[in-house]
Amino acid sequence: MPRPSRSFIAGCFTGIFLTILFIVGVTLGGVYGFKSFWIQQTAGKLKPPPITTGLKADYAWKLIALDGTPYDFAQFQGKTVFLNFWNPDCLHCLAEIDTLNILYNTLQGSTVQIVGVVTEEEENLPETVQNQEIHFPVYLFKGTLPEVFQTTSRPATFIIDPSGNIVFKHLGAAKWDDPSVVSFLAMLAHAPVKNTN
Repeated sequence: MPRPSRSFIAGCFTGIFLTILFIVGVTLGGVYGFKSFWIQQTAGKLKPPPITTGLKADYAWKLIALDGTPYDFAQFQGKTVFLNFWNPDCLHCLAEIDTLNILYNTLQGSTVQIVGVVTEEEENLPETVQNQEIHFPVYLFKGTLPEVFQTTSRPATFIIDPSGNIVFKHLGAAKWDDPSVVSFLAMLAHAPVKNTN
């Protein structure tokens, strides 16, 4: 039986290599394509969140700005704060970013503070924020959150009124640009601050 020629063997190996390369390419393309599709589908199904009342906010913790500057959360005391905990690898978090951008842009010029906080170590957070086209301020938090903000869910959102009351807590993604949310935040921003001392 004649031995296969070198060109035949090379052709077989090339064919196998190209087949493997094709399968890997299709798989990776499918994964990234599915991720984008899933985010779009989830974003289209978001509903406005229910408004509830809650506990007192804890302002005794520190954030890190994107440029590495320490930032004291206490600087938000006396303001209406929309506090959103999220992580870049959380698909539900990414699905609501567009609505958070719209909410932030809608409330520009008001006293409402939109604050995004990433709670997992993220090496390239500034790049992630830029790639996701996030308009609202994003900070990094390292350590253990105050008990009142602790949850295993992401995203997790807390709305704090100027008197320091957590008037809203929502776990999961939502349609944050809904007029009911904008109206609620605007109403809180104009509410009189109660002295709780």
